[in-house]
Amino acid sequence: LKCPHVLAVDVDATLVAARADESCVCDVSDPDQTAVAPGSADLVVDKSSLDCLLCSDRAESYARGVHRMLAPGGRWAVLSFRGEAELRRYLGSCDGWRWDGCTAVPRAQGGDVHLVVLTRREGDVVL
Repeated sequence: LKCPHVLAVDVDATLVAARADESCVCDVSDPDQTAVAPGSADLVVDKSSLDCLLCSDRAESYARGVHRMLAPGGRWAVLSFRGEAELRRYLGSCDGWRWDGCTAVPRAQGGDVHLVVLTRREGDVVL
């Protein structure tokens, strides 16, 4: 069952091709360059993309792209292997976001994965 309201975006064409059979529409692009209309998404779910980009110079551009996609009041749910303190240092300093919380979820393999939820502030212009 395809749901046209779910969009998977990734910079890796191989990963997007692998997801094409799943119940979502897929797009190969950076969130900063996606065809998603500005302010049209209510929720963006990030499964470790931010983790990868924090090791590069692209994290800020990625956060701007997510911000641009979200409607005011829209949420960005980030799953991360990084600790809460490190995530707060980066995400807490980004303009345009309200930090709604971080939950540590223990992994069977040891360590935690963190679920961070941020909300695009009402009234903020698209970054």
